[in-house]
Amino acid sequence: MIHRNKKSFFSVKTSVKTISVILSTVFMSHIALASNDTSVGFLAGLGVYNKGYGSQFSLGGNVRHKFLPEFGAGVTFTYASLANSMLGINYSSNVKHIDADFDYYLADLPGLWFGPRLGIGILSTSFDFTLNTTAQSISDSSTAFEVGPAVGYDFMLHENFSVGLDLSYIWAFYSGLTVGAFQALGAIKAHF
Repeated sequence: MIHRNKKSFFSVKTSVKTISVILSTVFMSHIALASNDTSVGFLAGLGVYNKGYGSQFSLGGNVRHKFLPEFGAGVTFTYASLANSMLGINYSSNVKHIDADFDYYLADLPGLWFGPRLGIGILSTSFDFTLNTTAQSISDSSTAFEVGPAVGYDFMLHENFSVGLDLSYIWAFYSGLTVGAFQALGAIKAHF
């Protein structure tokens, strides 16, 4: 009887040890995967806007998280200040894009991602002109739903740092006006 209890004890001990090895392996691999699943980035580059808004230097940032090896989501914010003059009227516009990203990462080409980008666009415009030798100014602001495709590439310099490219074309649907914006932005990201 003692012999059988020893055998049971050893089989339980072996089973517990096996389970603990499996759990620790899964837990450690999850930590290894999760350690680089979130990124925070700085974006800078060129924004090209239609409807006479022209091209301008754009700045921004983003935060992304990979929920699975192939799928992730995040938030991207970009800002551009546009200015122009026509027939003695100076106008300037500030454009802000606050968008959610839904990304697909290609397993065969590490670093390459693409997906839809959607959110809100905020367009603030001011017009400055002279009427009968008196300076006048008119300001307006509107918000729009916006959507479009995005694609990019992150080249890993180190397991925690990358440089890359973020390309997108966004259609912003303002009341009575649809503005298209192509953004070609360089990206510097920290991964953790």
